[in-house]
Amino acid sequence: MDPIFTEYVRSLDPGEEPEAESFAKLWSTLRGALFNEMKKRRLWQVHPSRLGVFGRASWSEPGAFEELTSDCYVYVFLDRLPALKAQLAGKDNVEGLVFRNVRNFLHDAGKKNDPLGFHTFSVLRRAVRRLVDRGVLATADARLGRATVLTFAGAGGAAPAGRAELEPHVRTWCDELAVDILAGRGRRLARVVRVLAGRIAGLPAHGVAAVRFGDLADLTTGAVRRRWSALRTLEGGETAFEKDDDGSVRRVRTVRPEAAFEERESFARLCARVDRSLRRQRTSEALRRLWGLLRRDAEDGEDERAPSHRQIARVLGVTRHQLAGLLGVLGKWVAELPAA
Repeated sequence: MDPIFTEYVRSLDPGEEPEAESFAKLWSTLRGALFNEMKKRRLWQVHPSRLGVFGRASWSEPGAFEELTSDCYVYVFLDRLPALKAQLAGKDNVEGLVFRNVRNFLHDAGKKNDPLGFHTFSVLRRAVRRLVDRGVLATADARLGRATVLTFAGAGGAAPAGRAELEPHVRTWCDELAVDILAGRGRRLARVVRVLAGRIAGLPAHGVAAVRFGDLADLTTGAVRRRWSALRTLEGGETAFEKDDDGSVRRVRTVRPEAAFEERESFARLCARVDRSLRRQRTSEALRRLWGLLRRDAEDGEDERAPSHRQIARVLGVTRHQLAGLLGVLGKWVAELPAA
């Protein structure tokens, strides 16, 4: 394969515009690498907003994939140009590093823009690792990739179960555990990892001898997402029937997931949109610093009192009159964003 990425990095100088022909060749190669990685991770079917592209319903819509490629270019070749240059000082090429950064880009984009899916995936991975460590599951791939086959003890050589066979069991777990998966922290999260591991360990009783990790991950995140969506639409929670120890049945009201998770998800989407727009548009340094200050204050979240204009102006080194103008520009601009 031609070292397209290496040639492009060699030709780049900080602050200089790349040559049109060199950039066109780089762009085409980067699009291909990003597309292949998305297909491998089955991300071509997810909603674009889960990777930070808003206002599009699917990747097939004009401009959707180009916007993601643009974000990937900024991540790989602008934000990390010094590291790429440094590698060329000691090695012949940067092809491997660029491909790894493309994978890292998709990982970070998912973590930032789809916290629900990322958190659910993390909980599932912890549960599976727990079973591997205890010898309940065996695998030759310690990385737990999407193609990793997990075989239950004593079932060596068994073919992994299909999604249709796994789906009813996964749906049952998630109906029970979705709220704890999303709201769990500390000991509560450790408990839900143990419970989920126990549910997975029970699959052989239903005739399942092996599973593919990617199938398990997709089914689990999809089921939790549907359960979360259903709970969000209910007013005042949901009623259900519960059996007591004495065998009697009583009606109970289930608890909706904590609103904090929904708020974090919405806030993360807005921040991603603003950050990307700040990188693309010519904005003043003071405006970028103001946004960074306000964002950090909101992310801390411990003290509900916002900093005074006097304090902000002192930190930024501007007058209060100048600060009022910056706040007006930023407020109007943010309110017009599709993610707002």
